[in-house]
Order: sequence, then structure tokens, then C-alpha cells
Amino acid sequence: MKRLDGKTAVVTGASSGIGRAIVERFVAEGAKVFAFARNAEALKALEAAHPGQVIAVSGDVTRQEDLKQLVETVVKHAGAIDILVPNAGIARVVSFDDSTAEAFSEQFSVNLFGAAETARLFVPHIRQGGSIQFITTFLTQVGFPGLAIYSASKAALKSLSQTLASGTLISGRLCRTSQVSCIHAESRRKTRQSLHFHLWICFRRIVQDNRRHNDVWLSNDCPAV
Repeated sequence: MKRLDGKTAVVTGASSGIGRAIVERFVAEGAKVFAFARNAEALKALEAAHPGQVIAVSGDVTRQEDLKQLVETVVKHAGAIDILVPNAGIARVVSFDDSTAEAFSEQFSVNLFGAAETARLFVPHIRQGGSIQFITTFLTQVGFPGLAIYSASKAALKSLSQTLASGTLISGRLCRTSQVSCIHAESRRKTRQSLHFHLWICFRRIVQDNRRHNDVWLSNDCPAV
């Protein structure tokens, strides 16, 4: 028996990079996955590669109507879920001189507000003992030129996760963050194998989370590989 047999997951930002690797790992371990992203063509290819295990839903996490459609689709087909990974995110290199309100809004709308709204809408549909797995970055602990806005958005997301993990808001469900190193499978020409190796650490923690019940806590951050 595979470790995620009978489990249902939702992964946003699923059409490429870390999101796609998470989907493929979950599928390999037996889960049924609803894959959400803006790139409908890439999602359909992912669905075709895993018939019966991946359901593609295209949309944008910054659009309320798209997220509601995702929730409705998941509830219609699965009733409830066990794992939610609000992975969708963007990183833009922006100098401080160009760090306007609009520049902040572009990244915060996806990295923080999109992730938070995804979690908020899904909480009523996460089974007891299920989990929310936010994705942050090692850049919340170090400075890197041009990535102040991106790092700030991920630091805010980490803080949000810690607050939810206090147990006052989503009792009976786990909430945590995985802090990953700066991996972009395509742009940095990392192989999919190495990306899977990195994600394996985070994946093991998600699996462990889903074996626990009636507890909400934060086990802070997967180490960078």
C-alpha cells in the first residue's frame, strides 16, 4: 500500500517547477490531485500523463471567482480533501527605487493574499487530521539584492502559517511551512530528478502530518538541499 493511497490533495501553481514536482510525487504515492494553475495547456498535459489521478483546473489565485470555481470542482468530485498546498507564487527582481505600491501589490497578491485566500476557502473542506502546507523560502532568513518584496511576501506567509498553527483558527488540521531553496527547474536547468530529491524532505513531513489527528502545529521549515 502506498503512503497516500485514498488521500486527496489540491496543489496550486501546479503547471511547472516545484508545484508540478509536488503533484508528481503525490501521484507516485497514490494520491488523487487537483492541479490548479494559469497555464491550462500544461495542466492538461499533466492530467493526460496521470489519467484518473490528476484533475486539471485552470485559473488564477488572485481571482476570487477562479478560486471559488476550484473549490466547487473539488467538492463536487471529491467531497473533501486531505492535503492543501497553496504553492502558487511569483518572484520579481525589483530595485528599492522601483519598489512602488504597485510592485508590492503584484507579488503580495499572489504570494500572500492568493495563498491565504486559497487556505481560507478550503478550510471547511479539509478533513480532520488533514493539512495545509505553505511554501516559503530560505530568503526569509537572509538578504538578497532586488528580492526585498518577494522575501517580505514570503516572510508574511510564514508568519500567517505560524498564527494558523497556534490552533485557534483551524482546530483539527495541521498547518505548517516548508522553506525551500531557490530552485527553478526550467530557468536554472535543474533536472527533475534533483528537484524531486529536494522535495522529498518536505514530502516526508506532509505524509507524517497526515498520519496525525486532532492536532494543529508548526514544525518549522524544511532545510534547503
